[in-house]
Amino acid sequence: MDLGQRLLQERQTKFSHGLYHHTQVLPAYQNTRIDGNHLSLAQVSALFETRAIFSDDRHPVYVDDVFEVSNHFKLFDYLLDTFNQPLSNTTFKAWHQILKRGTCQADDWRYNVGGFKRFPNRIGPIVFVSPEQAPAQLATLLSAWENDPDFSLQGLATLHAEFENIHPFSDGNGIIGRLLVIKEALRFDQSPLSIQPTHQRRYIQGLRRFTTDPKYLIALFKSEQAVYQKQISFFYPSGLD
Repeated sequence: MDLGQRLLQERQTKFSHGLYHHTQVLPAYQNTRIDGNHLSLAQVSALFETRAIFSDDRHPVYVDDVFEVSNHFKLFDYLLDTFNQPLSNTTFKAWHQILKRGTCQADDWRYNVGGFKRFPNRIGPIVFVSPEQAPAQLATLLSAWENDPDFSLQGLATLHAEFENIHPFSDGNGIIGRLLVIKEALRFDQSPLSIQPTHQRRYIQGLRRFTTDPKYLIALFKSEQAVYQKQISFFYPSGLD
């Protein structure tokens, strides 16, 4: 049994605190934290297990933070149900719709939730592909991937870096791009990976340097993949079969 099927089985049987639970909670915390979510790991875990959340201290709990993490759980389930399916522009628009449902952005036409960006976006000095060009460039990237997928770490890192360079959405590109790596790793029966918030600076530098020095991001992917592989061994010491 491959990893994706094992995760589906654990979900279906409501297997408590197993690998599926781990693969929901930790990436939801890490993935959203890198993009500015304020919830702690304990809060994310409580939200997944009990659908309730309490403040860890006197700091407020933001409604959008709760929606984003809760939507991440739903998006991962959607990803898990469809991990064997090919990628397309429609795939990512569906992901964006799920991720942003119920947030303040969902009611703001400027964010075009469930659709591609309407306005140019940038992070510091980095300017991404224009709104006019983004859909076509994403379609070209995905077509090339589907015709000749390279599911090595280098291939997954390249796919991720090129997706992030396009930045097709108004917001949430990082979360969706990192889930893309998980989805395709499962599709090709590879160990997925999740970037730890403590490695955020390395991750951002890896993306910025990827064109000239791809080894930097690939090395980070390799170390993060090893972390997940240890969890597989912990839950399934005799293997997944």
